[in-house]
This record gives sequence, C-alpha cells and structure tokens, in this order.
Amino acid sequence: DKDDSGSDDEDDTMSEANDTPVMPKTNAPLNQILFGPPGTGKTFSTIEKALEILEPTLLAKSGVTRTELKAAFDQYQEAGQLAFVTFHQSFSYEDFVEGIRAESLEDGGLEYKVESGVFTKLCELANRGVIALDDPFERSLRELMAQMEISNDNLLSMSTSSGKSFKAQYAGELTFKCWPASNPTLEKPYLASIEQVRTLYETGKKAKYNPSYVQGMLDYLKQHCNLPSQYKAPSEGDFKPFVLIIDEINRGNVSRIFGELITLIEPSKRAGASEALTTTLPYSKRPFSVPDNLYLIGTMNTADRSLAGLDIALRRRFVFEEMPPRADLLDGVVIEDEGHKVDVGRLLHTLNQRIEVLLDRDHCLGHAYFMPLKAAAKPTLAQLGYIFQHQILPLLQEYFFEDWQRIAWVLNDHRKSSAEAMFLKPPQLDIKTLLGDIAVGGQRQRWSINEKAFRRIEAYVLTIEGDKGAQ
Repeated sequence: DKDDSGSDDEDDTMSEANDTPVMPKTNAPLNQILFGPPGTGKTFSTIEKALEILEPTLLAKSGVTRTELKAAFDQYQEAGQLAFVTFHQSFSYEDFVEGIRAESLEDGGLEYKVESGVFTKLCELANRGVIALDDPFERSLRELMAQMEISNDNLLSMSTSSGKSFKAQYAGELTFKCWPASNPTLEKPYLASIEQVRTLYETGKKAKYNPSYVQGMLDYLKQHCNLPSQYKAPSEGDFKPFVLIIDEINRGNVSRIFGELITLIEPSKRAGASEALTTTLPYSKRPFSVPDNLYLIGTMNTADRSLAGLDIALRRRFVFEEMPPRADLLDGVVIEDEGHKVDVGRLLHTLNQRIEVLLDRDHCLGHAYFMPLKAAAKPTLAQLGYIFQHQILPLLQEYFFEDWQRIAWVLNDHRKSSAEAMFLKPPQLDIKTLLGDIAVGGQRQRWSINEKAFRRIEAYVLTIEGDKGAQ
C-alpha cells in the first residue's frame, strides 16, 4: 500500500453502537407494491405511503392538503431520507447496487472506480440512522470544504499521527489528494477516501490504502472542524426510517437488477433480524446487508402486456395492495349540454364493467384520466371530448389489439340508433362483391373515427345505456 509516513501506530477510536436499532412505530410493511391498471393513482399514492412511514402525524392532521403532503415529501427527498427511481428495460444491477465506472484523468487516461448504486447509497444512510443535516461527520466535512475553499490553492495543512506533515486537496467524489511535506511536487499524489475516514471514525477499522493520511484527516476534522472526539450512534428514538420508491417495478429485468438482494430484502433476512444474512458485493468485495429501517414501495402497471410476470421470488417478498379504478371519486362530476346530462363517474363505471367482461379487470380505465374534470370549476363537453378522443380511445386500441368491433362494444355504439352518436364507423365495404359469399368478421378491418361524436353530448349519454329502441 502507498504510504509516505510508513506509520502504523495510529490509535483506534471506536465507540459503542446500537447493534439493533429500534424503529419508529408503524404498521407499514417493509416491502410493498401498489398494483393496478394505468391511471388508478399508484404513483400519486406513493407520497401518502411514504409519509405514512416518515411522518404519520402529518397524515393524521385534520384538514391537511395535498400541497402540504407534497411539500413534506419533497423535503424528505431533498434531505436524503427518501429516494425515487423508475425501472426500465435498460436499468441494471450496476445502477441499483454497484458497478464499475470509468473516469477521465487529467493526463487523458482512464481510471476505473467502484460506484454505489441508488439502493446501496440509501442503505448506507439507513445504516447510520441519521440524515446528512443531522450527521456530525457530514457537518464537519462541510466545514472542511469551506476552509479549503478560502485557503491558498485549495490546500490544507495536516499531519499524520506520527507528526509527518502533508497537504490535502479535494479531488471530487469524496476523494482527497495528499502531498507529503517531504515531496510537495509529487506528480502522482496519494489518495485518501472520506468514506474510509468515516469508517475509521465510526468503527475504528483502519483504511486499507494510505492509512496514515486517512488518520491525519480524521484528526484534522476533530481538531479544526468540530467533529466530536468519539462517535456516538443515534439513540433508538433518533434512528430514522428511510424509503425507496420504485416506480414501474415490473418494467425492468427484476432478477438482474436485484441480484442477491432478492434474498436480503426479505424482512426475516434484514440486519438485526433473527435470520439476518450478509453477502459480499461482487465489485467492491464489501460485506453488505439490508437494514431494517429501509422501506421499499413499488408500483406495478398490470396492463402492460409487453411485460412478463413479476419474478416469483420477488413477488413472495412483497405485500401487494391493489389500486382499482375509483369511479366514486368522480361522484358529482356532471356535464350538462343541450338539455342532456352525463354523470362521469357512472360513465367510467359502465365502461370498466364492459372491459372486464370483454377482456379482464387488469385492463380497466383509471379514474385519473377524468380527474381534470373534477378539478375544473365547471367541467365542459370539450374537456370530456378531448379526454375520450386522445386518451381513452388510444388506450382501448392498445388493450384490444386494434379489434375495432370490441372497442365499439365497449363504447356501446352497437346500441345507438343515431349514427351521429357513434364514436366509430364500421368499414363501408361490400364483402360479397369483393370476396364472394364467405363469412368474414369485421373486427380486423380498419374502422374510421367519427370526430363529431366527441363533441355531441348524446354520444356519451347513449354510451351508458343506449337507445331503448335500438337493436
């Protein structure tokens, strides 16, 4: 190991820490997934689910508004107590747990470093039990950086425990360059990691590389940056919960992204549990376990037919909560025009009943598509028409694989006596003249869209019940 001083007599400093942190009382499961068709408020609900864990008193507050909840959510995210990530087909284990990243050097060369992913970083914070603003080590590090900014050439003078002087300069990514006083023009300076300084401070474990400089930096933080001389782990009342929200969890290759974590996230395998497990990470070779104050909240769209079923090993380790369409949230939303009235909640409920019969319940229409009507001071037919034409109809085309006959059934066009009230027009082909006397279904033929129907109130009225005299 590179070490200018050769000193190996630094004093170990280690304080007592809680082996098993006591968590705030909450009934929330450690791992949960909200699932349902698109537009049912899954991502919308993650804010309340997260605050149920982080600040349950705010949810219980009488008259609390959505604006207040979102503001609290943003504050927790900014403080690092909450993280949000969206899975996709390119998301990998290296993004989630850890991977090797190439970085360009000043001389044009490349340096390969092991970089922690979003999950590992949050686990590290959860293991400490405090957010950065409350962490004495983080506060002292900010003081160190402030001193470095006002110093000459951004250099600070420090010394090893054996009294050998060196100068340190921030090099980015929590790494410091160190030049020994005996060789201040060293072309390739020694490197010291702040994470190793933290490890030495919290556990007493000496750094593997350049331990004298790591010890010297720790001593400097204690003497000049107000770092307490002894590390004190958070008490049970101060040990904070952390939350990771994984949106669209089934859009990524779950087995590849989670890797060995599929086992470690199980509640009985978390750190401090009776059957706790630890694994060795493949790149950094560090021992790793998942703390029991880290909560996972996922969302899953059941209508995405391009996806395989969620990995059964992961499914077994999560609590699932269905988020069905809530037509009742649209109660009282009525559109009036030309003497006709359309109850939007009833309209959505009727459409979903037909979809369940013709397809399945996983492909229903979510209430979120119609919520702008509820938010409006007075919902208009133009708003409803825009939603139907540009959101609902394209979604039905996707659901039914362009089977226009079934889409027409969902929209009840076959029970409308007036062609002007039909959203879809069947193909105008003379099949007998074209192909002869053979049975050909019309569902695969290209139907046309009657755009005028989206601006007619009776089209929506008849979508619910149809004409009594229609066949």
